[in-house]
Formats: sequence, C-alpha cells, structure tokens
Amino acid sequence: VVKVLPTDDNERICNDKLPQLKFCTPPVAKVFLGQMDALNDCLVLENVSVTGFVKYKQGNDENKNDICVKSGAKNDNRNELSNQIKHCNLVLQNMAKFHALSIALRTSERKSLSQMFPFAVEGEGFRQIFKHISVPLKEKLLGHLFLKEDSDIKHIETEIDKEIHELFWKMLELKAVPKTLEKEVLIHGRLDFHNIMFRYEEQKPVDCKFLDLSHVSVSSPVIDIIIFLYRVMSSSIIDTCHLSFLLTYHSHLIEYCQQLGVTKDFLSLEDLLEEFQEKKMFGMMMTCKVMMAEYMLKTVTLADENTDDPSSIYLSPAKASLFLQNVEDLCLCPTHRDKLRKESKFPITCKM
Repeated sequence: VVKVLPTDDNERICNDKLPQLKFCTPPVAKVFLGQMDALNDCLVLENVSVTGFVKYKQGNDENKNDICVKSGAKNDNRNELSNQIKHCNLVLQNMAKFHALSIALRTSERKSLSQMFPFAVEGEGFRQIFKHISVPLKEKLLGHLFLKEDSDIKHIETEIDKEIHELFWKMLELKAVPKTLEKEVLIHGRLDFHNIMFRYEEQKPVDCKFLDLSHVSVSSPVIDIIIFLYRVMSSSIIDTCHLSFLLTYHSHLIEYCQQLGVTKDFLSLEDLLEEFQEKKMFGMMMTCKVMMAEYMLKTVTLADENTDDPSSIYLSPAKASLFLQNVEDLCLCPTHRDKLRKESKFPITCKM
C-alpha cells in the first residue's frame, strides 16, 4: 500500500528512531519504505488485509448487505449501539498504545516531541481542513442574506471573514502544542472508521490498525480522542458515555507506558477529564457543519431590515432557519445522520 504525503515537508521521519519501542501488535501498519525528498514523499505500508484486517463491520446504511435494520426496532438499535461502542473502545485502546510509544520516545530521547519532529508542529494543514468546511458555509450564508441594491458586498464578505478567522484561531489554539510536557504526544489527527481496519474473531473486533499518517502532529491526546469520537458517534451518545471512554483510554495508556518503562510525565485522569470538557468544542465544530453555521449566525452582526446603512448585514429569522435547514441536510456528522435516519419515512432494509 503506497500513501503519498504532502510535498512541503522534507524532515518527516518514517523509520523507528528507537527499534526497542515496539509492541507485539503495533497500532499502525508496518512501514517498509519512506522516501522523503520533498518532491516525491511517500510511504510504503504493509497490506494489513493479508493478515485478516478488514473495513469496519457495522449495522447501518454503510453496510446494508451484512445486517438488516428495521426502522423503529429498539433491539436492533441497541445491538447497533453496543457494536459501535465495542469498536470505539478497541480504537481507544489502540490510540493509547500509539500515544504511549511517543511518550516513551520522548522520555528516552529527553527531548520534547516538537523538537524531535518539527514537521509535526504546523498550522497550514489544519488551515486547509478548516477552509474546506468554512468557505462553502460562508458562500451559502451570503446567498441567504438580505442585501440592499447599493450594498457593499466586499465589505460584508470582509466582516464575515473576520469572524471566521477568529474562529479559526480559537480552534487552532485548542489544537496547539501543549504548554506542559506531560500533555504532549504524537496524535494521528484524523481517525475515523474509514482509515482504521479491524480484525474479527467470532464476529467480534479483537484488534485494529491505523492507516493514513498524513495528519500526524504534536498535540494533546485529548484532541485525538475528541476528533475520533465526534467523527463516529452522535453527541448524545458521547455525552452519556464519555466518562467510560476516557477511563478505557487512560487505563490502557498507563498499562502501555509501564510496558515501555515509563512511569511518569503522562496525562493524569483528572487532567484528561478536564481537558475533554475544555476542548470538546473542537471536535464538535470540526465535524458538524450545523454547529459552525450556528456560530456564523451568532457572530455576524444582524441589523434591522429597514436600516439605511448599505454595509449592514440582515438575515430574517425565517431565512436564518432556512439557512440552517439547508446546512443540516448536507451535514454528514453522526448526530445529523442519526437524526435523518430517525426522521425517514421509509424503513431501512437490506438484502439478506
């Protein structure tokens, strides 16, 4: 499997700096070749499907041929949720292993990860991801605004851009390199069920491998947890189960760190819980277009429809509601996918 990396990083490191920092079941696919010449950067990765790893087996519309789901069947919904939670717990265990390796590496080298991996401290990659979400929303918002004939569209766009720019820096600050060493790890940065492969025994997930290392960066472990959870689960389930998820992650982090000879300088459970509450907005905002759209509505200056100021911005309550509804129809976050399924007039069925 060949993965092409961004071509603007000539300091990426693919091989193990310390070969002794290994587990019998590593959290990522094995790297056979890393070519880093800033022109044709690529990784040659192990084909994990040969060893029995497959894509996520789930009970929703993405895998209709495997499981039949009847609309409104509570037992089916409970089984689907239970299956999803099992997969999430396994991913969090593997994530703890991934983070423990970087902690052990940092401890052995006696350097911060940001010093060891300068390529992993950057904001441009995140800027592109943020623009990919925010720019289409801005254009859709402009299409719903009430603009007078002599309105200064450039001025209005500038005002909206200022608010989006402010939001970008808020998100970047949440994702930034931690100020304290024990909160610093290498994060995958983009985990969801599309770039993870699982191995099953008796229809139960027993192991997984992370793919696609192009978003690796130095940050708090909480960012990895938040990104993953909000990309695969609805907000209501996360609100209910987040404590259990965090306990699963932290208990395995301690276990794996001890296996690697590390007994200090990693995030405490108390700090993990506190950071989750402080930073969960990052995961919600970066996965849910509706939430970002609501932020734009709150921060844009709303003026009266009858104002004579051509530079004012007006959005009637009806148009604001229509704007959010249009965004909701396009939102692919788990929260709105679940809502759409529940509101569907037709039962979800599949071929046996």
